[in-house]
Amino acid sequence: MAGSPPPFYGPQPKTNSSSKTLILVIIGVIVLTCIGGIVVAMFGASRLFNNFKPAITCGLAFSHVRLALKDYAAENNGMLPKAESWQDDVRPYLIKVQQKKQDEVKMFGKMDPNGPWGCTGDEGKKTGMAYNLEVAGKKLDSLGPDTILVFEVPEAKPNFAEKYTSRPKTGSPKVMGEERGWVKMPVADGKDGDFQIKMD
Repeated sequence: MAGSPPPFYGPQPKTNSSSKTLILVIIGVIVLTCIGGIVVAMFGASRLFNNFKPAITCGLAFSHVRLALKDYAAENNGMLPKAESWQDDVRPYLIKVQQKKQDEVKMFGKMDPNGPWGCTGDEGKKTGMAYNLEVAGKKLDSLGPDTILVFEVPEAKPNFAEKYTSRPKTGSPKVMGEERGWVKMPVADGKDGDFQIKMD
């Protein structure tokens, strides 16, 4: 209608700046909590990885040596190396295996092929790698799949070989404060060639 007064809405409520501040604080706390949770989870995962890394690196070292022994046999009429020079004989093949396994090496590190062969526990304790005297100089395909090729021993010695015997878990290297047992590597690895660490 012409001449009618404009509509009246009453006084507009004033915006409360303290309620805006409270909302921003709540949002900030939520964001910080989420970010903090992610940081804590990442720190925990990193710490867990670092605790298990030496054991994984150790298992990979044994797996790489097993592959190197097989490669050596493939180029030497199927025969495994003699006991007295086995590390020297297998070293070039180990270097080639480590070059092929670059993804594993980058993530977990590798055993130095020119240094002492063995592992490091979570307390920095060094162990060694022994060659099973019962397989030395034999044809690889004459051995059963569960026959142990190399196994962990308390001390690293060059070209060390002895008859394999199972060792008690007591005194073995530790993972997160617990004795993990001694690594051993048979002729055959896991199902379909999957890597798995075997322990006494």
